[in-house]
Amino acid sequence: MKYEGINMKTMKSIKSNLLSIAVRRVAVILLVVAWCISSQVTAQQVDSIDIWNLPAFTPASGPYQTNWTSLTKYRTPHWYRDAKFGYWAHWDPQTVPEGGDWFARSMYMPGSDQYNWTINKFGNINQYGYKDICDLWKCDKWDPDSLMKLCVASGAKYFWALGNHHDNYDCWDSRYQPWNSMNVGPKKDIVGIWAATARKYGLPVGVSIHTTPARTWGEFMPVRYGIDPNGKKMDGWLTKADGVGKWWNGLDPVDLNGPVHTVSASNEFKADVSHPFSQQFLWRQDDLITKYLPDILWLDETIEYTRDLKNVYLGLGDTMALQLTANYFNKMAAAGKSGALSINGITPNEANASIMTVREDTVTEKIQPYPWQCLNSMGPWHFDASDPLGYHSDPTSLMELLVRCSAANGTLVVGIPIRAQGDMYAGALPIFKKIGEWLKVNGEGIYSTRPYTIMSDSTGSGRIYYTRTVGHVYAFVSKWPGSTLTLPGCKQNNGTIGTVSKVELLAGPNPISCAFTQDGTALTVALPTTEPAIADIKIYAFRITHNKTWTNDDDSGIFFYGWQHEIGRADAFNNDWNYTGAAGDTCRLTFSGTGIEYIAEKGADFGTVTVTLDKGVAQTVSLQGSGTQQVVYRATDLPAGSHTLTLVCRGNGRINIDAFKVINGRVMVEGFKVDAIDFDAVDLSGESGQNREKGKQEKARIDKIRHLEDKSPR
Repeated sequence: MKYEGINMKTMKSIKSNLLSIAVRRVAVILLVVAWCISSQVTAQQVDSIDIWNLPAFTPASGPYQTNWTSLTKYRTPHWYRDAKFGYWAHWDPQTVPEGGDWFARSMYMPGSDQYNWTINKFGNINQYGYKDICDLWKCDKWDPDSLMKLCVASGAKYFWALGNHHDNYDCWDSRYQPWNSMNVGPKKDIVGIWAATARKYGLPVGVSIHTTPARTWGEFMPVRYGIDPNGKKMDGWLTKADGVGKWWNGLDPVDLNGPVHTVSASNEFKADVSHPFSQQFLWRQDDLITKYLPDILWLDETIEYTRDLKNVYLGLGDTMALQLTANYFNKMAAAGKSGALSINGITPNEANASIMTVREDTVTEKIQPYPWQCLNSMGPWHFDASDPLGYHSDPTSLMELLVRCSAANGTLVVGIPIRAQGDMYAGALPIFKKIGEWLKVNGEGIYSTRPYTIMSDSTGSGRIYYTRTVGHVYAFVSKWPGSTLTLPGCKQNNGTIGTVSKVELLAGPNPISCAFTQDGTALTVALPTTEPAIADIKIYAFRITHNKTWTNDDDSGIFFYGWQHEIGRADAFNNDWNYTGAAGDTCRLTFSGTGIEYIAEKGADFGTVTVTLDKGVAQTVSLQGSGTQQVVYRATDLPAGSHTLTLVCRGNGRINIDAFKVINGRVMVEGFKVDAIDFDAVDLSGESGQNREKGKQEKARIDKIRHLEDKSPR
């Protein structure tokens, strides 16, 4: 049988082919729909995402939820607390004029030095502005490999890169900000290259983020829509159409400057999570985390709302802070990593257990219960040729700051003076070398230490700061005491320090043994007749060895899910403890040794804890009773090798941990292994062939990420 010249066999074949094509088309449509739903982006080309109309951001799923009850179960990782010291490349297009910090804002203020520089450079601020400074940032003198070697040789245990500043330009291959370092300026993934180089030498990588809605939307954007002294609009008013025939053809200035909004409108702006710029901010952070998994993330903002001196609202607000935090913790957990998160000001206070608060150029004189971050810089945050080393460029003051931070449970990151196009300011090199030499001798009293019972003593020799590790206390003095050093904090029977067996001055490759006496009032040390000098840094460290070799509850290697840390606990080992009453809160440690003791305080209203050693039978331990520093659990005669002890709160009363005593062994510590590099291996003469090869590898990595982005937004 035929039908219009086509036989039935052929017709069946056509129908079968059409059906197959239809099925494939439906499948493709379903895949596209599924992709749009899972990715939460609109159904448009990835290269033309409308960053001002992004869908509502949803944090990555995982163990941490968007509420403080869940997020405060997290703890800042020990590896970061052990690292203690790092360097920070606070470097982006704003360094091009070499005129200091906040250039991208001040350049739009007639009468300022930055405004005058802009007029002298470009002739006007009507067609030219910050976008053109971004284009001038070529980074052609940047040798990240040599700079990283310099940082490692100088004692750094982590490295920070600037992800973006208040200027709204992203220093990475940003998916949600076209004005980024791959498209404009160097045409390089600055953050990606910093990260790859740091990790090559074993350094954890930090990224700082400053494009928070209040600062960027409220302070940096509005001035770009100003009027110059001649009554003409500044370049912030330019549109995408104005770029035709110019170097920025195809880019929209609105993406850099934001839609037109006045200062008065900004004064009432709060970081409402539904605001288009707030959503863009969230998606940009997610893009950064997805691409680079930064071990450290700092948000230059507070959580709670407050007004600054310009009457602009600061603060992320609870909703945005919760989403950012949960997303970061969960994405790092999914990658098998633990990240360190810091935010300037934190509310509620209990969030300090999981998020570090930040102090800029200030140090508390009181031990803090949770780790915190101190920021400082050798010079202005953005390089200033007129004052390149105007801040803490004295090595002695920087190391004194590091000692004080360590004694108070903090860490220190120091900004380094990188010039406009990526070369290090030569005048800073002696500072790096002196710091490296001092830390090579005295670093054991800094790295991997924790606060002692007290932060400091005041004697006739000036202020004395303390740190501690298992079996050792370190005393730092910044004024040579003369013939004797008196340490009231190391007296006998103070609950933490045992009987002292040795006191040594860390004065070089071979410590100097010192005679001493210890009684109920102080430890008195007889000093050498000659004052030592290490790299001209006059801060002296004494290592005190004693026989109470307990591992404190806050020491490295003890992992908590939940719990709260309290300091100032009289009669407790090291005057602190960790406690909880929440069922399911867990503590875990792995140790090598033949036995272990769990030491706690007992009380009439305390509860019980389930203790499990390795995969053995769980035991219920009661903390009811009375007395401090009590051994409540003991395991002995264990076979050689590593063992894991797990404690779980049963929720029938408050429990606590004061310390652990490992018999014939130690608690095992997880962390990063940073390479050992001498200054002789550092070459800052120019970009190395090795680094050029790394640039090729980085390009291949970016191309791979871009390919993956065509399939998934995360």
